[in-house]
Amino acid sequence: MDTVGVLTNIRIKHLIIPQRIQGLAINSYALQKKLKINYFLNDVSQFSDNFSTLITASKNRKIKTMIFTSVLQLPYEAKSIKKFQKNFSKINIHFCLESHSGTVKNILKDIIAERAFFLKTKNYMDIFKTPSYKKLIKFYQKSF
Repeated sequence: MDTVGVLTNIRIKHLIIPQRIQGLAINSYALQKKLKINYFLNDVSQFSDNFSTLITASKNRKIKTMIFTSVLQLPYEAKSIKKFQKNFSKINIHFCLESHSGTVKNILKDIIAERAFFLKTKNYMDIFKTPSYKKLIKFYQKSF
């Protein structure tokens, strides 16, 4: 049974996390949880909510655990979420940044709800729309 680290492109919604950093985060998380990663999958198809690379890999190999960098890597369309749940319902899933884990069947609904709530809040800033460090400091001060 394999443990897989799932990498995506540099942009994960509003986060910008290069693949090397995603790999480091996944390796560090796996080390803390005493998991051994067998290989990494670079599933760029996630931008279309397709997960074709993961689905193909799960048919060819026995995947027991998938480790994602963030819940923001999960599909967004209802149809894609159902497809993800159908294909991976018995697989253990972990999210490094949020420290969530469990089987897809048991935790997916709660994680999707939490992600939706998080994305509605404005507790993050698009760094490309911030013209100066002074505005960044003001945003930081408003947060506390």
